[in-house]
Order: sequence, then structure tokens, then C-alpha cells
Amino acid sequence: MTKLEYLNNSSGVARIYTWKKLGSNHITDSTAVYNQDMIYLVEVPNSSLNNYLLYCKQEYLSYQNGPIDWLAGTLFDNDYGEITFGNNIVSPYFAVLLTSNEYESIDQESEWFIRGYESFIPYETLNDNGSVIISDADYRRCLVCLGSPFVKEDELEYTREEITELAIKPALEEYFHWLPPLMVTEVEVMTDGQEVDMPSEAYNCVGLSLQQYGGSVSGNILSPLFYGMEQALYGGFNYTNLSGTYYSSAAPKTTQTTLNNVLSSHASAQAIINYTRRVHYEGPYKRHDGSQFVRVYSNTIGSYNIWWAKKSLDFNDVKYEDRRYVFDYIEANIKELFGYLRRQAQSDVPGRIDYNKWVEEANSKRESIQEIYRQIVKGSGILRGSL
Repeated sequence: MTKLEYLNNSSGVARIYTWKKLGSNHITDSTAVYNQDMIYLVEVPNSSLNNYLLYCKQEYLSYQNGPIDWLAGTLFDNDYGEITFGNNIVSPYFAVLLTSNEYESIDQESEWFIRGYESFIPYETLNDNGSVIISDADYRRCLVCLGSPFVKEDELEYTREEITELAIKPALEEYFHWLPPLMVTEVEVMTDGQEVDMPSEAYNCVGLSLQQYGGSVSGNILSPLFYGMEQALYGGFNYTNLSGTYYSSAAPKTTQTTLNNVLSSHASAQAIINYTRRVHYEGPYKRHDGSQFVRVYSNTIGSYNIWWAKKSLDFNDVKYEDRRYVFDYIEANIKELFGYLRRQAQSDVPGRIDYNKWVEEANSKRESIQEIYRQIVKGSGILRGSL
């Protein structure tokens, strides 16, 4: 999640807090430099964007690109905060955070506003799933290869933050690349193909299944499905036509006389259902506002179960049976990290550890663990995760 996305999804009050903390910058007719990631309040009285709170997406320098004509600026799309300076071309430099009405509706003199503003830290809640979550106990276990707990953390060449970023994070990224945590959303089947938004915590769609049930969609029975279903359930041709309308009130029965014939008849009927059923998805695709979706289609009545691969750097999302592999991968990364550093200070002292071996062992261990991940995925039958 970028800062722009964070601001667009946070409350208007938080946006005002952020703007004030960043220096309450203003835009006038004479403004020449617009800094990326800064927030500005437009103060051009005759502009339709006057008193709009804007976010600068890209740096803009008037002496290089020419001055901005704020009198020509208009709101193009309020939902996405898009503005244009003519010809309906969306500006790549600015996005609206608050319109003038939204900005003026906030009582900035109230006690609760001032009290909240004084303790507010811009972007403190920004979370792009880029922060590793690992307990102290699991972190200490990762340092066993360096002599922990006898060797204290403050005696190491790297800080906890650096070890987490350079050794633990890559190991989690590698694991979740092959075996991401999964989440499921359920969506009703429509008569035509439909777009389904990808959840914000997901990064890919890994599967689509269908929970099938009878009935009609928009009053139209899907005849290929019902033709096969009625054969499977009733074993005969109790139809007046093949439109899918069933007129007989007879109880479920079969015209077959032996168990083998019954099973054979039902297997043939299921084959008809399988042959005529069409369920698939395409994507994910990205919209111009950055959101993603998949297109799903089915000629069968029911509801979709859509399986999403979820973004995560949380060590708790690692399956219990796979934790040993992740620990080994982290150990390999740590040994390589410290091996590269410590071999720079090697001497001829007898008995000194050969840190070149640490680097060699790290590469070998990572390759063996990656092969294990491949075999796990291959065994599941589904690439990058198992349903």
C-alpha cells in the first residue's frame, strides 16, 4: 500500500492531521516546486480546486515543465481523486484527498481535534505487508547458529532490524512464494461472466471451485446442466422437451435392475454433466486505480468459492510441519550474512573459523530446501499453494 492509497482509505481527519504535521503546505499562483509525497492545500481563489487538499504523486518543477494553470484545473473523478487541467487528461502529478466541502466540514478548533493532532504521527499505521512478524522466542532460535544465548544480541555485528530484513524476510518470502496462506471468498453465480474484486490482503488467484445447487438464475433454467442432473437423479427421460423443464412428479427411481447397471447409468449421467459444465476464471487484471479483479464464468447454477493467495510475512502463517525448513533457510541466510562480513577480518590465527565454508554451506542448504518446497507443491498438484 502506497502513501496515496493509505490516505485515500483513511479518514478525512487523519488526512488533515497528516497535512498539518507535514508543515501545512499551500499552493498559490507563484508555487514553482511540488515535492513528491507531500500534501498541499490549494489557495487559488478563482480555481475550482480552491481549498482542495491534494497529494503530490510525482515531483513537478515549474522551471522545467512550465507553470501549472490552476485556473484550468477541475475535478475529473471524485471517487479516485483524479483531476485534469484540460482535454480530460488525468494529471499524473496530483490526486485529491479532500474536496473543499470535506475539508471545511472538519472542525479544526475543537478540543478532540487538537488533542488527536498533537499525538498523531503521519503514516504510523501504514502497513504494506512489508514488515516481518516474528516472536522473540522464534527470533532467538534463529540466532542459535551464532552462539545464542551465550552470545548476546548486542555483541553481534548486525542489529535485530538488519538481521530481520536481510535474513528472515527473504526466507519468509521464499516459503510463501511456494506455499502462500490461502483465503476463500464466496460469490453467487450470475448468468453472464462477472468481475470479482481481489481482496486487499491477496496478491493472486490460485483456484476456483463451484458449490452447485438447483434452481434458476434470472428466471432462466440452465438446460445443459438440468438435462444431465435429471438423468442422474431419475434415471429416465421424463421430459416433454430438452429445455430443462421437468414435468413428472414421480419419485426418484431407476429403470435399471442391477447395481452394476445403476452405477454405470449414473456414471454416464455424470459424464454428461461434466462435459457440459463450464467453470473458469481469468486474471487477475488491474484497473487504472490500482485495484485488481478476476473474471469468472460458469454455466452452472450455484456459488463460486474463489481461492486467493494471501500476502504475508508473518512467521505464524508458516505451517507447523514446515517450520523446520524455514528455520533452516533463515540459518543459511544468517550464516551467509555474517560469513561475508567476518571473512573480511580473517587472520592466520590457528583454529580460526573458515567463514568461506559458512557461505558455501548456506548456498547448498538453500538449494536443498527449495527442492523440498518444489516437491511439496508438486505433491499438492497445485502450483504455489494447495487447496
